[in-house]
Amino acid sequence: MKLRGKIILLSLSVLVIAIVLSGCFLMPPTVKFTAPTSLNNSAYPVNSPITFAWSGESGLTYTLTLSASGVGPITLLSNSNLTTYQTSIATPGVYTAQIVGKTGLGGTGKDTTTFNVTSLKVTNAATVYATDNVSVSWKSLDNKPHTYLYSITNGATWISTTQTTATFTGLSDGNYTFMVQLANAHVPPTVYNFEILTAGPTIGIAVSDRTEGGFYGIGSHPQGRYAEISWASDQKLGALLVRFYLYGPLGTGIRYRLNISPTGQWVVLPATSTAQQWYLIPHPNTNTDMIVSATGPGSLQVYDMSGNAYNVPAFQLGQTYAIGMLPINWLGTQGSFSIAPFVLSERYGLSNMPQMYVGYNTTSVATGGSFVASVYDPNLTAYASGTHEIVNDNVDHTDITTNNGLMYMQFSVQLATGLQLDNVTFPDMMAGKVNLSTYKYDANSGILTVYRGFVNPVPDAVTATSATDVAVQIQCTVPATYSGSYAYASIIYEGYFGYEGYSNLNPVFKDNSLRNIDGVVILRSVPVVSVSSAQ
Repeated sequence: MKLRGKIILLSLSVLVIAIVLSGCFLMPPTVKFTAPTSLNNSAYPVNSPITFAWSGESGLTYTLTLSASGVGPITLLSNSNLTTYQTSIATPGVYTAQIVGKTGLGGTGKDTTTFNVTSLKVTNAATVYATDNVSVSWKSLDNKPHTYLYSITNGATWISTTQTTATFTGLSDGNYTFMVQLANAHVPPTVYNFEILTAGPTIGIAVSDRTEGGFYGIGSHPQGRYAEISWASDQKLGALLVRFYLYGPLGTGIRYRLNISPTGQWVVLPATSTAQQWYLIPHPNTNTDMIVSATGPGSLQVYDMSGNAYNVPAFQLGQTYAIGMLPINWLGTQGSFSIAPFVLSERYGLSNMPQMYVGYNTTSVATGGSFVASVYDPNLTAYASGTHEIVNDNVDHTDITTNNGLMYMQFSVQLATGLQLDNVTFPDMMAGKVNLSTYKYDANSGILTVYRGFVNPVPDAVTATSATDVAVQIQCTVPATYSGSYAYASIIYEGYFGYEGYSNLNPVFKDNSLRNIDGVVILRSVPVVSVSSAQ
């Protein structure tokens, strides 16, 4: 009896273990449709290819069935290891497909998806119309006559017809959804979305001053010797036409029309001339600005209606001009004409501009050696004191300073990474003034900020007897461990420097009334000293 009892207990244990193991092995596998999916509300024309695709665990076999209202289920695939299947359906309706995946031990997992099969197809290819009258056409894919229902009110109102075209008139600009279906059909309608766009594009034009578009310091108010003209449209453009104008003296109200001659010169036409040329801006959706200049051609070529290219000629300093633009969208609809005036205006010539730049006492240095970088400010003191002005040059001499001398200047210099700063000296710049100076150096960033003040004589203060164009001299050593091929000191702007923890990076110039002195040109080029290994 004891032996028999043990056998019974052992049998029960084996049975329990088998049940547990069978439960583990019969866990339903994961199976999922990847096409068509219910989420995209798939709709297929009758007799068109429909591809079913699914995913599942390794080693499954699949059975695919299809059913609809009053139809099926029909088995399309049985006990197959395929994961795709293609067929077509000749009868419109709402169909449900089911995929069942089965393991070798009999565990099953399944997924379903729903899609539409339609017998109608809208034949309109366009999705945007530049007219308020639109005809929508469709066809029956079974080539049989039918009674149809269509709507343009999102199904709120349906109109019955035996025709295959519906015409809508007086439509307002906006987006529309057209739906059409067979009368008495239990099938979702065929949907066609389109837009009415009868309004032409508008365009906005902006003309920079010297503080915009990367032209800080190149010129004085309002635009300087260069100006950036930029534009933006509210629609995709098919073409952008441009014209230029010259204004007569203030108060006359005359606006002359300009053409570009074949030799690249401005031709002034009478104010009432009808011979003014339109010019095309190339690639109007990507070219959205141009630089105009008083010293040479502009930055962007334009084209006449025959495809000939023209450089925009130089503009005369002190004259008032205007640019006019006519946008045309990609549908060919003409938009509204826009115009913007601009003036290229300076207070100094190219030969005496108050520029600021870095120069060196040598062109090369060996590791272990040193060099001196000097920050030059030629013409700055004369410019600030008002003695820079030229006569009879058609230059606007209006000055927002009081022309009573340079009092304060501040700027920052970036040293090349790895340079060793040895010494900072300040030559006298302003004769007859007390020349004050100090600096701050951040070794982590390699930024040296210079502060200079110029004060009228006061008791017991040293007054400069001579002047130079040098604001500061910086002596640097190139260490033996220096790894670069070049060394440099560069005047920097806050806008170009990413170390936001450091301040006082923008150059500042003030006169004796603490007003900003504008128009100082900080030259963009960064000269360098070549570095070689010590012999």
